[in-house]
Formats: sequence, structure tokens, C-alpha cells
Amino acid sequence: MSKRGLYFLLAVILQAGILAAVPARQIHARMTGKLITIKTAPVDPYSFLSGYHVILGFDISTPPDVSYMQVGDVRNYPVFVVLRERFDKVWEIDSIHKEWPKDVPSDKIVIRGKTDNNRIRYGIEHYFIPETDRSQIESDFRANRTESYAQVKVDRFGNAALVGMKIKDKLYEY
Repeated sequence: MSKRGLYFLLAVILQAGILAAVPARQIHARMTGKLITIKTAPVDPYSFLSGYHVILGFDISTPPDVSYMQVGDVRNYPVFVVLRERFDKVWEIDSIHKEWPKDVPSDKIVIRGKTDNNRIRYGIEHYFIPETDRSQIESDFRANRTESYAQVKVDRFGNAALVGMKIKDKLYEY
């Protein structure tokens, strides 16, 4: 193989590696993560560029206490949220840390997020609605805003992947 051909092959391999690395965290979370349920409410039903989707707001995105933030830590600052399971199998905030917490009990889970003013973003806020189920999901969201839940897998590194939406008693896989 010529030197030029080798450089071309290396460039193709490098580009393929970069493209594969983008969704790697979510793929790993989907494959190895623990399935949890988070209380949610839909926020926005349509985006012109991306099609029909719902921007989700989670109970765990708006912590009651923002003392973990310091002046200037308002956007894109990493946080680690320890979640605990309630009696109804829905997960809620137990504590928030600026660094990976030590000695987390096995009945709790750590999810990685970033601050966004007084909110925390986890990278799972967008749920794209399949065209075939669009009208059914949209009407279910409108009728059951207080009974919608996100099904999320969280891996041991705190990475999260949205795997489905549970609206009342109906499960829509992602």
C-alpha cells in the first residue's frame, strides 16, 4: 500500500472513530445500565428542524436546594446527583455533589448532570416521537400530564439513556 493510501485509510478510520464515540456513552448506558423511572412532564411538542418531539422536564431537574452551586457556577458545571427509589418505584434526589460521591449504598444510584442556572440537565431531555405513534402519544401526554414517567437506564459511570416513556399505564419504547 502506498503512503498516500495509508494516510487516506488512517483518516477514514479516525473519522469513523469520532462518529462512533459520540453516542458511545448512551449506548453503554443502554446496554449495561440499571433501569429507573423518573417523574416527568412534557414541555414542548414540536421543533421545525427535528420533527415531533417532547422536551421533558424532570422532578430531578429542579432540586429544591441549590446550595451545591457557588456564585458563577450557573451553566455547564458538572454535578453528580445521588438518587433513591421511593415506595412507588419512582426515583428522586437524595443528594447533589460537585465530585463523584464516595461510598454510595447499593440501593442508590449516581447520575451525571450539568447545571443550567437553577436546573440540572442530564442529556435525556428530548424524546423524539415516532411518526406512526405521534397522535396517540401527543393525546396521551395532554390527557395525563401528571402521570407521565421517563424510563431511563443509568450505567455505573452516571451516564443516562432514555429508553422509553410511561404515560399512565402505557409504555412507549424509545
